[in-house]
Amino acid sequence: MHFNAIPITIRFHQSYDVDSNGCWIWNKCKSSGYGRVKVDGKLLNAHRVSFELHHHQITEGLYVCHSCDVKACVNPDHLFIGTAQDNVADRVKKGRSARGVSNVKAKLTEADVLSIRDLCSSGVSRVIIGVAFNVTPSCVGRIERRDTWTHI
Repeated sequence: MHFNAIPITIRFHQSYDVDSNGCWIWNKCKSSGYGRVKVDGKLLNAHRVSFELHHHQITEGLYVCHSCDVKACVNPDHLFIGTAQDNVADRVKKGRSARGVSNVKAKLTEADVLSIRDLCSSGVSRVIIGVAFNVTPSCVGRIERRDTWTHI
């Protein structure tokens, strides 16, 4: 019998291991740490499938968030529905947001940001500052307005 011919409710419960924290850790296909499972020919996030199997259908545009912060967890008791904003707020509240130089995409240091703000307040153009720090003028503007690097 072909694996996908087995009903999702059975396949689902054969595809995780329970850890000491009560997380149901997906042990099949993963992408970026999240479990993936094929349902009706579509590859879906396993935590979303778990939520729908155990709770109710997910309204379009909503997220299934993890209270345990374990991406591979599919325990329905560890999952809750939220908006993108709820998901970000949860991440920030739990201190999981990469800020400043801890963000792998950061091109600047905190000292650079302070220098950029000083230069802006001295009247130096955003274009010149951008060239000096190898960032765009719009990036300089976001730093100046404190839209980014808000922690310093």
